[in-house]
Amino acid sequence: MRRFLVSLLLMPGLLAAPAFAGDIVHRETGLTIALPESWSAAQDGDVLIATGPGAQLSMVFMVTDIRSTGDLVADVTREMGGQLRDARLTSEPEARRVNTLMQTHAEGVGTCSDGTTCDWDLALVSGARRNLLVVTVGDLTPEEATVHEVYASIRTRM
Repeated sequence: MRRFLVSLLLMPGLLAAPAFAGDIVHRETGLTIALPESWSAAQDGDVLIATGPGAQLSMVFMVTDIRSTGDLVADVTREMGGQLRDARLTSEPEARRVNTLMQTHAEGVGTCSDGTTCDWDLALVSGARRNLLVVTVGDLTPEEATVHEVYASIRTRM
């Protein structure tokens, strides 16, 4: 069911009207995430999709059972339910502590659902009620600093 939901939510038209801006809480993990005011977001169950202006970039926040970086590419491809194919790493996973949480970051390229080559970036966040996987897909280059600010904003609810 979640994979079907991710497929539906990644269609740009469904997120055209902003539902949230600023601080939002991912209900299933209890984590607070700061999104830029110009972004839109919607949450259904354990999946939250945030989209940048112009729908050129989407961040998918979802509960995950991934606990290690053993086969991260296969795990992320499975979690994305066909929205990302032929994924490969362009950087080795790097773990660091951010706001009392452990975040493992990696970057790569793959084929998006529309057949185009796309960049992807991820953060596996552990230390909350449940692990959170954040996968960013789209044109990352102009928004890379913003994406990393969003990762840095992820914190336990205060």
